[in-house]
Amino acid sequence: MRSVVIHGPKDLRIEDRDADRPGPGQVAVTLAAGGICGSDLHYYNHGGFGTVRLREPMILGHEVSGHVSALGDGVTDLALGDLVAVSPSRPCGACGYCLRGLPNHCENMRFYGSAMPFPHIQGAFREVLVADAVQCVKADSLSAGEAAMAEPFSVALQRAGTAAAFRDPVVRGAIARTPGGIAVSIVQWSSIGQQAIALDWQALADPASTQAFAEAVDSMPRRLPGGGTRIHAGLAFAARMFETAPGSARRRLIDLSGNGRADDLKTTHAERDRLAAAGIGINALAIEEDDAHLTGYFHENLITGPHAFVVTANDFEDFAVAMRAKLLREITGPTVASVGMDPH
Repeated sequence: MRSVVIHGPKDLRIEDRDADRPGPGQVAVTLAAGGICGSDLHYYNHGGFGTVRLREPMILGHEVSGHVSALGDGVTDLALGDLVAVSPSRPCGACGYCLRGLPNHCENMRFYGSAMPFPHIQGAFREVLVADAVQCVKADSLSAGEAAMAEPFSVALQRAGTAAAFRDPVVRGAIARTPGGIAVSIVQWSSIGQQAIALDWQALADPASTQAFAEAVDSMPRRLPGGGTRIHAGLAFAARMFETAPGSARRRLIDLSGNGRADDLKTTHAERDRLAAAGIGINALAIEEDDAHLTGYFHENLITGPHAFVVTANDFEDFAVAMRAKLLREITGPTVASVGMDPH
């Protein structure tokens, strides 16, 4: 079976690997299409990202679709020939979260094509992939290429929604009327050790600079694969960004958007309280596509600071409207909720 294997920076090889057979509850998927993620490019160009580095050859890829070519025992919801989109996340089934019926918060999530653990988690760019049947969703109404994009689609919707909010003329006008303007940076985050600067600080003081920032967001690559929801680690990384912020800030604020609950609530509370003591506020945007109570959860466990609030998006497609409302509330509300810039 041919596979796409990364050995180091700029060292990508097509190699023969043994094909697995599906066990109980599993299926074999003959790949039809795959998407190249930003993390795949980082492995190719740099041998990793952040502190994550290749320590052994690894099959790349996690955005894939294909046709079911073999069924393991007990699989009844899929049939031979079905086109499926494959979720790249595989919960362990044994940690506290999995046993409580919350596999999306698995403490030991295995994500295709990830060098974070060792041995690495081998990826999905291979001719035949054996996956758990629960990872596979029928995609009869889609093309193979569209099905392969199901996993990164939510990331793209958040990126496009953020760009659209900053491009909005009312938002641009509000920023232009803010004395000194604001400065903005964007951080991507998931699990412990998986945080990255997506866009470094940019000063926005007029419609032209805000429009340029929106265009930069539109072309912003995805720098991390998927992973857990370690909110406390994302907050800590974002807080360190203020050390390099330009100018002098009248207010420091972290805006967190997400669709999941914290993997470690006690540590999240501790990080929230540490930031509050340092004068750093937290607002949130809750994407309630899979959790109708996420807004209340963020209210209770995450936000902090004067006039802190949570904005709700019903799903990822509602993200742009929610982001626009959040920005306007921060910029034009009782307190300017952005990083103010020293005019000098």
